[in-house]
Amino acid sequence: MRRARGLAVAPLTADASRGPIRQGRWGRTILTTVFARVVAVVAVTAASLVAGASPASARTDAEFWIGAPVDGRWASSIGCPAPFPSRACADPRSHSVDYAALDGTPERRSWAVDLGGSALVVGTGVYLYVTPYASGVALTTRVDQLGPACAPGTGRAGRVVVVGIYHGSRKVGTVAYAHVKPAVTQGQLVDPRGTKIGTVADIGAPISCSDHPRLHVEMGNTYNYSCFARGLHTGRPWGDAVRRGDFIGWVGGRRATGSRQPCPY
Repeated sequence: MRRARGLAVAPLTADASRGPIRQGRWGRTILTTVFARVVAVVAVTAASLVAGASPASARTDAEFWIGAPVDGRWASSIGCPAPFPSRACADPRSHSVDYAALDGTPERRSWAVDLGGSALVVGTGVYLYVTPYASGVALTTRVDQLGPACAPGTGRAGRVVVVGIYHGSRKVGTVAYAHVKPAVTQGQLVDPRGTKIGTVADIGAPISCSDHPRLHVEMGNTYNYSCFARGLHTGRPWGDAVRRGDFIGWVGGRRATGSRQPCPY
């Protein structure tokens, strides 16, 4: 898997040379016309009922590769397994999705993980890496929301920075970073290949949602399901090492068939 490098000004068009990174009448009579329209209405209605019955969408958006925002380690297995939503278990199959209401992507289409480890200390830079998979896909990334992380109103857990991922004017999904001291402002267009969005916040004494420096990351799709890198494993006290820019998941596309799944490829 190749690390994302370099800068580009949003909107950005994919470079085909990059490739995937390590590890986009009239009827003959009035009667005939009316009949055709009735058939069309019935077909659309049936399709809508089928779509409503299934959480997966027939629409497939462009897909975007997301890189690790810090040097650190993948989720701890302490407290796992646990039913979703769990704050004790940091495994993305179980970890709570806390900011779906804020970022506008449905909880069932999102997943979350905690990154930590000895290298992740207060003041560690948090960086954005988003790359289109297919050639010719325009990408814009924007800070859609800034808000309090857990323990609202206290300021002790830092902030959450929600970055919207857009293909043209269409919002494909989001990536959110919590327990951050932001270096960006709401509404700001940000460079998708290496913008420093902030630093890991100092939470001080342990609070209800955090007892050590860590970075909570969430990724969500507008349609279908975001998925996480299948090659990353949990461990004690922390899981596999990740380097800034390493692949951690996909936003957009239709790789996963359900909630909080590892990417099949």
